[in-house]
Amino acid sequence: MPTYLTEWHYQTLELTPVSDLYYFMYLLQAPKPLLDIGCSVGNLLSIDPPNSVGIDGDAQAVSVCRERGFSAEVADVNDPLPFADESFGTVNARHVIEHLWDPTSFLKEVYRVMKAPARLVLVTPDFRHAFRVFYNDHTHVHPLTRESLRRLALEVGFDDFTIRHEGSRIGLRQLVRRGKLSARTARRLYDLVYAAGVRQRKAMILVADKR
Repeated sequence: MPTYLTEWHYQTLELTPVSDLYYFMYLLQAPKPLLDIGCSVGNLLSIDPPNSVGIDGDAQAVSVCRERGFSAEVADVNDPLPFADESFGTVNARHVIEHLWDPTSFLKEVYRVMKAPARLVLVTPDFRHAFRVFYNDHTHVHPLTRESLRRLALEVGFDDFTIRHEGSRIGLRQLVRRGKLSARTARRLYDLVYAAGVRQRKAMILVADKR
């Protein structure tokens, strides 16, 4: 049975490259194949199943992925990733690293399975701004700040990366998903809002390239 904190992840969505703003912004032009770490029921995998692989620690979620025809397997990302060196062009790790005791080992594994030119997209709370609510999720064990994430990326071997706070995509994301706004227009609006200084500082995104 789903746990209290994972139950909402069991909603299945059939997405496309232009119906998911996150994918459109960060993954559309990224190298293939894609590894989605923490794939849940495979909503991101639904965008490009032939070129996507997912892993998750939740066996039931992985079962849903497989029932949907997606490539996914159960894996504990506290352990080495179950893939050969240089297997993926892009790795997506959205709200995963804060659940791990050893983020350095995790990112070294991510780096290992990336085949240059490759891209990592990683989203995690910024503890400096999210400290009041960070531990409301009792599975959060390792807080990071923008500076500690920068040092971590350098330690692992990434030297070409950006870290920034997320702009708010909530309203735009839903408009795109419902077909009320094109992903391209939403991206332009997002960039305008971001340039104006409107940030959702509780979350930060690392985009790192392996050359």
